[in-house]
Amino acid sequence: WSEPPLNCNKETNDPIMDTSQNKKYTRQSSTNCQEILSLNAKYLPSKLIMIRHGQSEDNVNELLYATKPDNAMRLTKLGWEMARMAGKALKDQLPPNQTVHFIVSPYARTVETFHGIVSAWS
Repeated sequence: WSEPPLNCNKETNDPIMDTSQNKKYTRQSSTNCQEILSLNAKYLPSKLIMIRHGQSEDNVNELLYATKPDNAMRLTKLGWEMARMAGKALKDQLPPNQTVHFIVSPYARTVETFHGIVSAWS
C-alpha cells in the first residue's frame, strides 16, 4: 500500500484501508494482516493517555479574552497543583522505568501543565 492501513478484517484477513480522508491507496506488495499488525506493534504505542491542561486564567475570568490571546493564557496556582497531581497519578500508574512520550500543544497553559506533570519524575 502507498500508506499502510492500520487494521485488518478478521474474517477475510484483508487489510482495511483508511478512507476517512478520501485517500486513494494503491497496493504495492502482498501485504497481509500479520505484517500490518507486526508493524503496528513495533511503531504504535500500546497505551495512549490524554490529560487536559490544569485550570487556567481564562477558566477563572473569561473577561481576559478581551485583552489576552487564548494561546497566552497561563495556569493559575490551582492549575499548577492540578498538573503536579496529574503527574504523580500518571507516574504511580506506570511500571518502573517505563518510557513515556509526551505530545504537547504550544499553548502556554499546556506547556505549563506538561512541566507540572514531569515534575513528578524529579
